[in-house]
Amino acid sequence: MHPALSVIFFSTLSGAGYGLWFWWASSFLGHHRDFGTRDYFTLALGAVLVISGLLSSTLHLGRKERAWRAFSQWRSSWLSREGVVAMLCFIPACALVFVPHAGILQKVLAVSLMVLSMATVFCTAKIYHCLKTVPAWRHGTVIPVFLLSSLYSGGLWLAAIFA
Repeated sequence: MHPALSVIFFSTLSGAGYGLWFWWASSFLGHHRDFGTRDYFTLALGAVLVISGLLSSTLHLGRKERAWRAFSQWRSSWLSREGVVAMLCFIPACALVFVPHAGILQKVLAVSLMVLSMATVFCTAKIYHCLKTVPAWRHGTVIPVFLLSSLYSGGLWLAAIFA
């Protein structure tokens, strides 16, 4: 098994970005706190990781001019679902910038970002899990490993930022 380098970058970078957003958003649930400089940096770093990963994923598309189809077939394709949910993640992430003060709206947006982040990683894992051409990825642990890897790497980034 020799995955393309773009697949490795995509899985690693976007997974870390979504994990970072998950843990960062969860930090708004336990207590009331307002935004600080580290919060803006964390949000931006998550976006850079996610966007870098998503852009690297376009490198292993066979026909790049058909990339728009990745959004149009969400009823039948995990790739399409991933694209749609990945874009939806940016709504609560960007909205949190405009709701920097503690309150119920901040908590709702934080939970939305947490759910959408993990849903995106789940869709990514399902893409690989459904590939019949790579028997090692058809294993039942692929999805939990993707989710845990995202949470671990995102947690490490958040710990490094707030240390």
